[in-house]
Amino acid sequence: MNLIAAFTLPIVAGLIGWLTNYLAVKMLFHPRKAKKILGITFQGVFPKRQAEVAEKIGMLVANELLASKDILAKFNSHDNIEQIKDRLKNKLDDYFSVKFVLKYPVASKFLPVKAKEKLKEEILKEIDELAPDLIQSQIHFLESKLDIKTMISTKVNQLSSEKLEKVIWNILSTEFKFIEWVGALLGFSIGLVQVLLAYVFL
Repeated sequence: MNLIAAFTLPIVAGLIGWLTNYLAVKMLFHPRKAKKILGITFQGVFPKRQAEVAEKIGMLVANELLASKDILAKFNSHDNIEQIKDRLKNKLDDYFSVKFVLKYPVASKFLPVKAKEKLKEEILKEIDELAPDLIQSQIHFLESKLDIKTMISTKVNQLSSEKLEKVIWNILSTEFKFIEWVGALLGFSIGLVQVLLAYVFL
């Protein structure tokens, strides 16, 4: 094997490896519409299986990312309940100091401050006891009305092939580029091994 061939073979093999993986990545999305070539139907993996991908994404979101038990746990957390109580307390303070006086001027004059505070405490206490059950029933109600799986699946399935490609590429562009360069590296390495074997056995 001459010197030029020894230098060019690993480079050509690297280019072939890169090109092969580049085409493999492109074929994940292209052709976007099914095309027949010599009786064989060709279509990109993602466009061809978009409905299946959409269904799996919808299932993942509904069962894992937006599971009702997790949402319920967040809403029923101590911090969330305390935050709701603080907001309600502020609203009650505003109501008794402003709105109650405007609506019931006579009653506001005869209602002692301690009675107002006691009334606010009782309301907040009642809310503290009822809030978990109210939140749970409301979540179950929304869950029965909202089919998250179907809603997400429909949205993903309605994406155009171009939009789906853009979304997936934005998420996995680094990984796709890595696949291409791995092809180049493997091709170069194979070419280099071939050169070494040629020098050893020829």
